[in-house]
Amino acid sequence: MSNNTSPLQPKKQADSRPFAQELKTWVEENRGLTEIFLDAYCVVDILSNVVDFNIAFSDLCGYTYRKVFKVGTFCDLVKLEICPHQCPAKQIVTSQRPIRLDELEGSSRAFPNLRLILAGVPLFTKTGEIMGAMLTLRNVTAEDELQKKYLERKAESITDGLTGLYNKSFTEDSLLRVVKTALRNSNTFALVMMDIDHFKKINDTFGHQTGDYILTKVSEMLRAEVRGSDLVGRVGGEEFMAVLNNTNVAGACIFAERFRERIAKTEFVFEGKTIPVTMSFGTATFNEKWRKGLDPESSMKFMVTKADKALYYAKNTGRNRTCQYESLPKESQ
Repeated sequence: MSNNTSPLQPKKQADSRPFAQELKTWVEENRGLTEIFLDAYCVVDILSNVVDFNIAFSDLCGYTYRKVFKVGTFCDLVKLEICPHQCPAKQIVTSQRPIRLDELEGSSRAFPNLRLILAGVPLFTKTGEIMGAMLTLRNVTAEDELQKKYLERKAESITDGLTGLYNKSFTEDSLLRVVKTALRNSNTFALVMMDIDHFKKINDTFGHQTGDYILTKVSEMLRAEVRGSDLVGRVGGEEFMAVLNNTNVAGACIFAERFRERIAKTEFVFEGKTIPVTMSFGTATFNEKWRKGLDPESSMKFMVTKADKALYYAKNTGRNRTCQYESLPKESQ
């Protein structure tokens, strides 16, 4: 026997070959089971060499079928930040126990920033000796990306593309929910309709890009003005709606006047040109009388009509002012 072999350097062939055939037999006997896996899986021997896997695993690694075998070990194919000394495959082989590790961080050729849910079980010979392990890997990174895309598409369906405020459809749907809550719980809220004065003239004089800038800037200011429990949306070209929860007649006026003054005092500058901007406001507050004999849909339309009348009165009596429906002359109600 040669003395050149170091006991600290295990001989790969001597360690892996005794169970190679039994591991291959196990893979073939369980092929029907593994073929239905949607998650990535791989079977490794006691040295963590990959001996079987599905397409999902090669996609996760970012290698072709042949390249996976060429790279060889699980630890080189999927690098995980869980233990500086042992990869999951080696943990299973060493402990001979199943493991489950959630939300692991790591990397592969295909996914530099990898997050996985990993589970594995040891595989034994018929005589009870450990011959390898089977691991399943769920790529949470991909699921996060899908969730992100879903949320982005959802946001696109309910928001206005230019201003980022809620669009007319979502704002009206939300207003209907607020009305239903008010009818059920006997609470109150205020509706504020607002409109940029002479907006067509701004577009005609300074151009549509300037108009878009004004809309975007006003929307940013409006979003910062409301509370987290309130709702704001763009419901027309230059028209906005604010739904103020738990707000009475006086509170609606305070909100509208504060924002009106802020807009009038703000210097809107686009491409070196200063554009004077003012806004008109109309408010209406949900009151006890409206809760009798009206269904939610009719109550919502009634509310919008009253706020619109107040807004039109403000524009027809000089603009850059706030009018409340409750204070309008009877002939204008």
